[in-house]
Amino acid sequence: MKCQTLRIILQCLITRKGNTTMLKIYEYLFYKLYLFFLIIDKDMPKFLSIMALCWLMFFNVITVLGKILTFYPELGYSINKTIIGILLGTIIFLIHFFYFSWKDRYLTIIERYKIESEKSKLFGTIGVLFYIGLSTGICLFYSVPKIQSIY
Repeated sequence: MKCQTLRIILQCLITRKGNTTMLKIYEYLFYKLYLFFLIIDKDMPKFLSIMALCWLMFFNVITVLGKILTFYPELGYSINKTIIGILLGTIIFLIHFFYFSWKDRYLTIIERYKIESEKSKLFGTIGVLFYIGLSTGICLFYSVPKIQSIY
C-alpha cells in the first residue's frame, strides 16, 4: 500500500497528470520565493528558492512527525534524530532540486506566473507570507517543543 502511494505521487510529479492544483500552488510559492531572492541575490535565486522550499517542507514534515510522536511516544526512543534529519533533508533537497532543475522547469514556472495582475500579486504575496509564517510558527512553537519533550 505504501509503495503504491509513493509510486502514484512520483508519477504525478514526473508526468504532471492527475490533480495538479497542489503542485501549481507549490510552483507559485517557488515563483514568489524566486522573485524575493532575485532582489536579495541576483547570482543564485533558483538555489536559494529551492533551499527555502526545502526548509518549509522540512518544517511541515517535522510538524507531522511531532503529531505522530504525540500519539506514539515509544517511536521517539527507537529512532536516531540526527540520522533521520540528515536523511530526510537530503531526500527533500534532491526531490526539489531535480523537480525544478530538470529541463529548466523553473524557467517555465517563472514565465507562467510573470503575467499576473496587480491584484493577484497582492493576494499571492499575502498568501505566501501567511503560509511561511504559519508553517514556521507551528513547527517552532508547537512541534519542536513536543518532539524535544518526548526525547
